[in-house]
Amino acid sequence: MRELARARFAVPWWAPRRAGWWVLVVASAVGAVGVWQALARGWRDFPTAGITALVLTLPLVVSWWWLLRLPQLWARIARSGAFAAILWGAVVAVGVYALPSNAALLTVIGQQVGIGVAQDWGPAVVAPVTEEIGKALGIGVVVLAASQKLRTPMDAALLGAFAGVGFTVTENVLYAFNIAYLNLGENPVISTVVIYFVRAVVFGAVSHAFFSGVMGAGLGFLLAGAGRARVPYGIALTTLGPVLHALWNSPLLTPWWLRVAYVLAVPLIVWWIVRVVRRSEYVWFRAVLSAPGVLGEIPPAYVEAVRPTWWQRRTYRASVARAYGHAAVAPQRRLEAELTDLADAVDMGDERASRALRARLEARLAPSP
Repeated sequence: MRELARARFAVPWWAPRRAGWWVLVVASAVGAVGVWQALARGWRDFPTAGITALVLTLPLVVSWWWLLRLPQLWARIARSGAFAAILWGAVVAVGVYALPSNAALLTVIGQQVGIGVAQDWGPAVVAPVTEEIGKALGIGVVVLAASQKLRTPMDAALLGAFAGVGFTVTENVLYAFNIAYLNLGENPVISTVVIYFVRAVVFGAVSHAFFSGVMGAGLGFLLAGAGRARVPYGIALTTLGPVLHALWNSPLLTPWWLRVAYVLAVPLIVWWIVRVVRRSEYVWFRAVLSAPGVLGEIPPAYVEAVRPTWWQRRTYRASVARAYGHAAVAPQRRLEAELTDLADAVDMGDERASRALRARLEARLAPSP
């Protein structure tokens, strides 16, 4: 929500006193070397394919950036935190975890079970483990580098999804070079455009951002969830992300109609997960603002005006517009944002910001004597 003033997980560019910052910097440097070693030959042999891939990467990242802003109803991820997660996914999850681990494990499967099994089932067995773990570790590193804590599962889901975007960026460039080699360097621009269109448009919903976001939501439930369903949801979603990744990579979806069915099912899965996570966010919001003394002189009835979902908020704002005119919608949006900012400030122990937000709300909302 654009009215939110407080941002989550801001990672400073220079914070040598934070262990998480050092992990992020050192691991990114090591991962960047690994990624460069994997891509250097492609850049040397097919620079046109590489340049085309970089040009196409920009709209891809912008599109995902916009899409991942939509779920941020109760929290606004800081740009630096999002960039740090993307960087982790692009260089650490790929260069440190995926590339060396995938190659080694596929070799082991080929030697122990058979080359045919490694070719058919290797990507479904190996990639969901190495890649999802690599991306998920980025959630913890960004949280430590920002010196903050997870409030709700959505925090972890968004950071995981941003890490998935970074992984997709590097993987797409690698695919562009692979296609160029398969085509013996013929029409590298066209082949790169085709591979990006297939991966980013046709199968865009089935992406690393989706897999790592689901797993991140599960980890968020286990680490910051509330209620009796916290552990079941956490285990289910933490498992679901790699399982969906494995299914997509497996030969079980070789028939085209199964691929289509899988892609069509993704929006339903996303809708269900967002609904579950939204409920957890609203529980957090009500729990924080229900603590004694948190609201001060703010009428508790105003908390009821903050609805848990986009649809319910839209419906409620429509009722406000009918009752008081369209000019009342903007103050209603500010109320929702400032109460959410207050809950965040209180939960983070930011007393100075809590006092300022409370005073602002009291001055604007408290009934006149």
